Amino acid sequence: MKRPAIILISICAVVVAALAVTVYRPMVSLWFDLALLNEAAPEKDAAIALTQGQPRCFSVNGYARSFPGVEGENARAFCERNERNFSGTSDIIVGPWHADLQHRAIAYARAYNRHVLVAKVVAK
Repeated sequence: MKRPAIILISICAVVVAALAVTVYRPMVSLWFDLALLNEAAPEKDAAIALTQGQPRCFSVNGYARSFPGVEGENARAFCERNERNFSGTSDIIVGPWHADLQHRAIAYARAYNRHVLVAKVVAK
C-alpha cells in the first residue's frame, strides 16, 4: 500500500512542478534578464555596449513587439536589425510581480534605447 501512495505523490509533485514552470517561466526569465543589467543607469550599459561595438535596442512583447523610446522609421529599422528582446514581457500579466518586472523592463528599454539611438545619431 505504501508503494502506490509514494508513486502517486511523486506524480503529483511532477505535475505541480511542471505547472509552476509553465506559469512562472516568463517571470523568471524576465527577472534574470533584469538582474544582469544596471537598472539604475541604463545609459551606462548602453555606453559600454557602444564602446564594445554591440549597440542593441531592447524590445518588449505585448499585443505586438515594440521598442520603447524609439520613434521614426529609421530608428525602428536600426533597432530591428540590432534587437535584444525581453522575452518575459507580454500583454498578459500573470500577477503583481510580473507587472512590476514588466514596468521595470519597459523603463530600462526606453532609457537604454534612447541613449543608443542618440549615440548612433539615427534620424527619425
